[in-house]
Amino acid sequence: MARYWNLKFYPSNVIFYLFLASVPVLAMLFRATATTDALMSRKIRVRRCSLREALTFQWGTSAVATQPARLAFFTLREIGAVLATATAAALFFFYWVHDHNYGNRWPGGQVSSIEAWCRSLGQLATFFLALLMFPAARNSPVLALLGVSWEAAIQYHRWLGVAFLGASLAHMGTAWGWFGDLVRDALH
Repeated sequence: MARYWNLKFYPSNVIFYLFLASVPVLAMLFRATATTDALMSRKIRVRRCSLREALTFQWGTSAVATQPARLAFFTLREIGAVLATATAAALFFFYWVHDHNYGNRWPGGQVSSIEAWCRSLGQLATFFLALLMFPAARNSPVLALLGVSWEAAIQYHRWLGVAFLGASLAHMGTAWGWFGDLVRDALH
């Protein structure tokens, strides 16, 4: 039976499933003792900024300083989950843009950089799409392990949705550029 099965550990799959497996395992370890549970449940104040401030990097300017500070409270557990998600997404994207061998073209034929970016952004969009439903599930055991209420998890669902839409729009933009290059090359 072994000769009929071919198991390949693609790095992107390993990154994704290792991330999916490590989050609940780490959450269980942090909840194992009262000391670590209390430590990871500590709330940290973070200044909340508007989208305009975030996109223009106006933190601490006089225009922002005159407005009352809006604070958000996150537990160390939530901050760790967000950082783990960002790290997994960065590793996943780096693999696809830098190391993936599209159709066994390497080392003989290189793919264009716009093609690699287009495909990588599409894969990043599917990464975020796959994670999008986890915080939206009302009775999720993962949310219970992380100690996050469903109401608080909707915020992360929105963040993953924005990341998905951003990666999808970037993918579409690079696909149009790549298609334009293909048409231009075909006409000449």
